[in-house]
Amino acid sequence: RVAAGIGNVETLFEAKSKLLAESLKHMQKNVLKERVAYHSHRDIDKLLEIALPCVRNVLMFAADLLGHCENSKSPSPVDSDELQRVLEEMGLTNWIEVYRNDLKQFYRKLGRWNSIDEFLILNIHVERLLWQLGMIPWLTREGVWIEIPLGTDATALLSYGEKHSGLDEPKQRS
Repeated sequence: RVAAGIGNVETLFEAKSKLLAESLKHMQKNVLKERVAYHSHRDIDKLLEIALPCVRNVLMFAADLLGHCENSKSPSPVDSDELQRVLEEMGLTNWIEVYRNDLKQFYRKLGRWNSIDEFLILNIHVERLLWQLGMIPWLTREGVWIEIPLGTDATALLSYGEKHSGLDEPKQRS
């Protein structure tokens, strides 16, 4: 937000919009691929090693773009055709505005926070992005558990099974 007035506002808006769109596409492609693989390897840490940095990048790039728009009076982030298309494809069009409002509230209290809970309020956005990726986090007595419903990947798993089962390959005659 502070740096929004530095540089060409329109050029920065376009670059930041493109960066967010690309990070969303990267997140979807890489996390979904690893999520399908998770059903075989069952290593949640391996899945999270891919998912959490992608989610973090999306949140950082979105915050950077939203701060730029807020302080420079740039258009809404969804005024970028490419970004709007990606957000719509991922079911996140409304999310970006909710994130914008939460960041505004957070910024208004800058330096006047009363507890760590005020920082944790933004965790809902991590959860929201994970939900879009078919990963459902929830709190248990042991800590955070992430559920990955098998049905979410049924089509991909069936396709994978067909490709690797040998059923589609011609039979060798002995």
